[in-house]
Formats: sequence, C-alpha cells, structure tokens
Amino acid sequence: MKKIFLTLTLLPFLSLQAGTFSTAALIPGTAGISPNSDVTSCYDSASSEFITIWNTPDTMQPNNDIVYTKYVSGAWTGVVGSLNTSDNVKPGTNIYLVYDANASELLATYHDITTTMYSQTYSGGIWTGPTAINISCVESLYTSYDAANSTIVGTCGTPTATSTQWSGGWDAFSTPIPPGTKNALFDIFSAYNSSTQQVIATWTDATTHIPTYAVYSAGDFLSAAAIPGATAMTGSSVFVCYDAETDQTVATWQGPGNLPYYATYQSNTWSTPTQIPGSSATHSNVFSAYDPTTQELVAVWTDSIDGLPRYSVYESTNFGTWSGIIQEISGTMGVAGNENVFLAYDNHSGHIIATWADESSQPFYAIYSASAPPPPSPVVAPQCINGNQKNNKFATQSEKYNTINWCPSTSTNIVKYNVYRNGILIGSVLSTNPLTFQDHNRATGVEYLYSVTAVNSSNVESAPLTITLP
Repeated sequence: MKKIFLTLTLLPFLSLQAGTFSTAALIPGTAGISPNSDVTSCYDSASSEFITIWNTPDTMQPNNDIVYTKYVSGAWTGVVGSLNTSDNVKPGTNIYLVYDANASELLATYHDITTTMYSQTYSGGIWTGPTAINISCVESLYTSYDAANSTIVGTCGTPTATSTQWSGGWDAFSTPIPPGTKNALFDIFSAYNSSTQQVIATWTDATTHIPTYAVYSAGDFLSAAAIPGATAMTGSSVFVCYDAETDQTVATWQGPGNLPYYATYQSNTWSTPTQIPGSSATHSNVFSAYDPTTQELVAVWTDSIDGLPRYSVYESTNFGTWSGIIQEISGTMGVAGNENVFLAYDNHSGHIIATWADESSQPFYAIYSASAPPPPSPVVAPQCINGNQKNNKFATQSEKYNTINWCPSTSTNIVKYNVYRNGILIGSVLSTNPLTFQDHNRATGVEYLYSVTAVNSSNVESAPLTITLP
C-alpha cells in the first residue's frame, strides 16, 4: 500500500536545530562519594522527586554501599542517604530504578556479592529493607513498568535470558525467555510501548554477539530472535526506548566499527540497522531517553578517542529523523573507565537529565534543553509524488527495486532534489534531469519511507513530500 504525506508547515528537512545540554557539573553535595557503577536515575511521580543512585566503595567493608540524591524543583539536595543493604552489594554492578504507578512507589534492584538479586521500594521518603528476588543474574536486573498489566517486568542473563515479575511481590520462579536457549551478554534492557501494550526486551546474544529481542505481551515473553539485518558487535548492551510521538521503539547499540547504531521497531517490524548519522566510534553503551515536552529522543555515548560524552537527537516531529548534528557535553574530563552516560526524563522540570561517573571519580550531571525551532523555509516542496515496486529478473536471480517520481517545486532557482530513505540521504537528482529515482536491492514485504525535498541555489531545502513503498 502506498501512503503519501505532505507537510503543511514548511520546515527545513534534516537541518534541525537540536537542543543542547548544559555545561556538565559535579552533582552538589556529592564530592568524594565516588561511583563504582553507572549513575542511574528515575522520576518518582508520587513525590515529584528525581532520584539519582549509584554504587560506591565502602572504605570499612570489602563490598559497596548504595547512595542516592534527589533533584527537586530545579535543585539538587546533596546526598540524602544510603540504602540499608547490609553491605552486600557487588562492586561495579548497576542499580536500576523503575516507578510502579500501581503502587505509587519507586523500586530499586541490585546485585549482591554472589548472583542473588535484591530489591527495595521507596515511598514517602523511606526505603524498605532488602527483599531477595528468586533469580540469579550474571549482570544487573533491569526493570520496566507494564501499564497494561500493572506489573514490573525484570530481565537479566542467568546467563540464559530470563524474566521475572513484580506486583507487590516477586514471582516465586523466574522464567527463561522462549525458546530459553538464548544466552545474554551484559544487561537485558526493555521498554514499554503504550500503543501496543507490549514490552520490548533487547540484549546481545552471548554466542553470536548479534543484537537480539523478544516481545512481552499479556504476561508472557514470545520467542526471542535476532534483530533482522544486525551483525555481530564487539561488545555492548542493546538499549531500547519508546518514542511516543512516532510510536516507535528505538534500539541503540555499539555496531560495526564500534559506531553507534540504531533500528526502530513498529508494527512488528524492525527497520534496517543503520549508523546514527555523523556519529563517531564509541566504547560504551548507547543510552537514550524520550522527552515528551520537545517530542525528541536523545541518544548519548562516550567517544572512544577522548572519552567525552557525545549525543544526537532523533526528531520525532520530522518523521523520525536524526539531526545529523553530533555535539559533546562540555565541562567534563570524560566518562570514567567503562561506565556509561545514563539519561532519564524529569517530569517536574520537563527536562532530560544526563548522569555519569566523571574521570575525576565524581558523579556528574547535565540538563538537556531544546532550542527554538528553525524559521520556515522559503522553498516550496515538490507538488506531487508517486511510486511503485518493480522486479528485475536475471538468468539466475532477481531483485526488487522501488521507483519514485515527483512533480517539480514551484519555487525559482531550484537546482536539485534530495531523496531520503527512512530519513537517510540516498541520492540527489538535478532539477534539469527527469524527476525520477530508483532504489535497488530492496527487501520483499518491507515498507520504506521515501522523502523528496527541493533545494535552491542558496542550498536552502524545502519541507519533505513523502511516500511509503511498497
């Protein structure tokens, strides 16, 4: 089915003015409390507090403590306290937080010095004592809230990809994610899709090193499978985040050449894994967060050369397109060792907040703010578009290709037309040539979003006219 769209507001295409992060700074009141893990965060809707938490060495014990601080009404409170963990926290493992909307409380999960997982809840400014979880994780237990079933879904590798559920208490038994033979490297991340009422879990397969996923629906995980088109990677987790504006689940990871890669999941189909445009090599996970205020998804990673945090913006209001502008978070010496930059949205302030362990062994943060939208483009978009899929048959094989045709812009001084597939520039056609483009070697049964823009002699680009093929 062909779907044709014309934007009514003429905005420059792929010339987005992404927002920026504030200059990085030490989280006030935390000097000397060194992280021995990622510095992670979550918003507590019940208390309107943004809770930031990390694993820190205990100078009096061979193990670690968990400490936390709060960001409330635009200001940090300093370190508030530590969780009552009985000094059983495994050094270097992450603490993950999730908000339980059903119980109106925050839930933290962490690893003890063996392979046992523990959880504690936070409500009314008080943490409960640790509760053992009947699951033995190699890495940390990541959690997502399933709003459709009012439960929390926990996932980790044991090393088999395994899940458990919390609904006021943990399941008596953990369950391997079908078919139960997929071993996981690193953490298994997940995200809830409010449109389909599904949880999508992603991880790195321990045998193939290929990004893998499974869908959780109506209380059970369906069969796990590799993300189509993904190739083996050197070593990172596969993070996943739901973009509510485009209704896409976006997976990000360290792909070929150690470059940040992404793929989007929509209508039970993955897009072709692609490098985040303009990105450089990384040695970290590629974390992301969705900002409902600006309708942007921000992805962040650590540069493999200078160790500084880099980020790019997935612009939801522009058909799901990366800005192509890679920026760095300034004011930091870099991200410590193999730690990552974590992102979470603070509902009270309306901002994404990045947190990480700095090279100075201190917890740092930066706040993301969107800038004003760019001015309208004076260039008129192409006036019509159509296309179809065709089949080339050869002696021993055949190939599918998509043909796109469009009508010229009514603006003067048009020199060329740019053609994009799924937001990535794949070619240009001079305005003096026939206004047609062929995209070869396309997969059967896969929908591709094509966009055509007009470009004038001043290199000003029009809004896109789009069509979905086949």
